[in-house]
Amino acid sequence: MLVKSLVKGKYHVRCKEATALAAAMNGHGAIWPEAEAISDGKWVKFFRGGKEVFTCNSAYAAHNFEVRRVRVA
Repeated sequence: MLVKSLVKGKYHVRCKEATALAAAMNGHGAIWPEAEAISDGKWVKFFRGGKEVFTCNSAYAAHNFEVRRVRVA
């Protein structure tokens, strides 16, 4: 089984849950509906308003959120 994970970089993440209640029930309430994230390749830290609100491993983030890599100029 191939496990997808986030590589080192900055991301824009969006919860897959349709409602704030569903996100809260899955432990993603602090992220819903979307947040910025930074991955070191192993761990991902999520930020809202410049404040860290959630941390998980990169495989969990890749599986549980819609992610879009942010290009840094």
